Amino acid sequence: MGNKSWATGEMNPPALRAMVIGFGNLLLKDEGVGVHLARYLEREGLPPGVEVQEGGTSALDLFLGLEAEGKWEEVRRLVILDALDPQAGGHLFSGGLSPGQALVLERKDLEGTRSGAGVLSLHDLDLAFALTFLPRQVEVTIVAIVPQDPYSWGMGLTPELDSALPSLAQLCRKLLLNP
Repeated sequence: MGNKSWATGEMNPPALRAMVIGFGNLLLKDEGVGVHLARYLEREGLPPGVEVQEGGTSALDLFLGLEAEGKWEEVRRLVILDALDPQAGGHLFSGGLSPGQALVLERKDLEGTRSGAGVLSLHDLDLAFALTFLPRQVEVTIVAIVPQDPYSWGMGLTPELDSALPSLAQLCRKLLLNP
């Protein structure tokens, strides 16, 4: 007898194995929102077949490590959570987003946008470059979250971002269920 699919509730094996990776620096308030959101999702629960990883500030290191473990053979859907640097990522959207809101991007949105620093991230991470190391069969969605205060030292999120975690988590669940 097959397992119930978490996406449809029907009796068959899950058609999709997914991973959620939260990136960020936990020492810089809202810059760590990706990691905080990943932890929130893990606490609140995700469907079976979804794995959560904390990526710190280096996507490339994590991606290569997961490759060495053979993880990319299992993963079909990847949702990346990170703080958006409006200055670096401004060319990807017209603005108008408030702290705690998110811009949802696909891998194709970052193709051909390489810079020395992060393309849309606030830390030492060139996400567009790091994504080139992922197999093409992995469907990638980036949830780029607008921070309130990404530059001040502090272990927690600002109240604006902390209160946005439930709605951001709902967005992530929707992305996992409806790729």
